[in-house]
Amino acid sequence: MDCDYHSVFSKYKWEIAHFSVYQGKLKNIIKGKGESKAMCNDLGWGLNYNAVGKSPAWDDAAPAITRHTAKDFSFLEENLEYFHGIATWCQEHSVSLILVTTPTWHTYYNHLNQEQLDTMYSVIRNLQEKYSLPYFDYLKDTRFVAEDFYDADHLSNLGATKFTQILWDDINNIG
Repeated sequence: MDCDYHSVFSKYKWEIAHFSVYQGKLKNIIKGKGESKAMCNDLGWGLNYNAVGKSPAWDDAAPAITRHTAKDFSFLEENLEYFHGIATWCQEHSVSLILVTTPTWHTYYNHLNQEQLDTMYSVIRNLQEKYSLPYFDYLKDTRFVAEDFYDADHLSNLGATKFTQILWDDINNIG
């Protein structure tokens, strides 16, 4: 369809063919908000998660926990196949692949589904071993404070800047 919204590596590169998936984004594009260039600056920094504009109930993680808790693990095999394809491509093209778990606020990580979290860490360990991948786990990183978060599972502009520097430093200290 010659639509470059997603790279060749995105499992959503064909989402425009699935109107039920794309209609919300399309409406926002037409109305001039949402999935438009206005959501980020020229360097790709998002503009929606400003620390100044966060909700007074920013640390209420319940809605995010509900959205992020899997009802089952039926999607796991398909996602692993997708990941193996990416990892193989990276190996064939001498591209370094790094696994990262981003920071969250304690109201989020303290209420994660333990079975899902254990499964995530088990999968990560297996992927690390199979592909010799570095892994950076910032889920419960205590360097992040309240002002670093926009909500319980998204960094604010301040936190994103801080996280970028931390991740940059850690990547540059690999081996």
